[in-house]
Amino acid sequence: GLFRGERESAPLSDRGTVQRWLRELHRERNQQLLVHRRWGTIGAVADGRNPVSVILHDGEKSWFATAPGAADDQELTGDQVEHILLDALTAGSPPQWPDWHYLI
Repeated sequence: GLFRGERESAPLSDRGTVQRWLRELHRERNQQLLVHRRWGTIGAVADGRNPVSVILHDGEKSWFATAPGAADDQELTGDQVEHILLDALTAGSPPQWPDWHYLI
C-alpha cells in the first residue's frame, strides 16, 4: 500500500483548528490527533478498522475512555470525542468526565 504521513501542529489555544481536525477524523482512516500536556498525552485514534478511540498516557500507564456507565466496547460519539480532546486543551489534569479503563 501507499504510505503517506502528514504532521501538523497548533497551539493549545487554537480550538478551531483542533475542532476541524477532530471533524476530519474518521474511523475509515488511519489517523491520530494528540494533545500533549504536562500531565500526559490524550489521543483520538482512528485505525482504519475500529471506532475512534480516546487514549490517555501519563508517561507510565495508558487508559482508554468510555462514556460514564457505558460498556467497554461501546464506542464514543463524535461529540464525546470532541468534548474530551477540547477539555484537554485547557485542563490542569486529565479530563475527569469519561470513565478511564486501564490498557494492558
